[in-house]
Parts: sequence; structure tokens; C-alpha cells
Amino acid sequence: TVYNVSYPWLRERLVQRRALGRCYLYTHRFLETIDRVLLLPYFIPRRLQRWADPDSGRGAIVNAVSLDMLELAHRDVFDRAILVATGNEYVDAVRRIQNLGKVMEVVGFPDFLERSLRISADVTRFLSHDDLNPPPKSTSSESE
Repeated sequence: TVYNVSYPWLRERLVQRRALGRCYLYTHRFLETIDRVLLLPYFIPRRLQRWADPDSGRGAIVNAVSLDMLELAHRDVFDRAILVATGNEYVDAVRRIQNLGKVMEVVGFPDFLERSLRISADVTRFLSHDDLNPPPKSTSSESE
């Protein structure tokens, strides 16, 4: 399923008024200039081609994201990480990052977030479709 996502709204929903240093969005494709303009105030794009070939399968992608998160944790770039994911492939990385004294939040849709990933996190939150886009603004004719 492909979703039209409002990045400012999603970031706001994920961060929940907490101070935020960096917010990374992992992607396979080169972001066009318009995408960068829309994305950069809210997320820092990290291209996975630096670590994984997108044709090599999900395992390589999970590995690449996990290694990057571990590297950032070792460099003390963050105290808390918010991972939007679904699969139990991230459990080992979550635990290793926690062993470095970092807090791991896992966020995902309730029907897809695997139990082992939920219970390995310090904090688990569920996304709804409302978290992807702000509610439509009411028009003046609707309020009359």
C-alpha cells in the first residue's frame, strides 16, 4: 500500500512536542529537488544505496538501517531513537542500542507491528492513518 504522507504532520505526531535533534528518513531513491525542499525542514534523507542494494532484499535493507542506527548510537548522536518499523528483524539492533544506554521507541501500525519488536522497545506507540496526514480543514460553508 502506498500512502500520501504529510512529513511535517508525521514528524509532529512522532515527536509529540519533545525536543528533537535530528530526524532521518531512509530511502532508496535519489530525492528530486522538490522532494528535498518539502522534506528537509522535517527529515534528513539518508540514501540506503550507501549501504545496501535495494534489489538485494529486505534483509540487506534492515541490516543497513540497523548498522547506521548503531553507528549513530556509538557516536552518541542521540539519547532516544524513534524507529518506525514493523518487523522483528530490528529486535537485535534495538537491544544493542539499549545496551548503549539509549532509549528505543518503536512506532508502527497495530496490525503489522510484530510482538517481538513491540516488547523489545522501551516505548511502543501505534500509528493510525490519521497520523500520516492532518485532518482536512473545514471550509466556511461547513461551519455555518
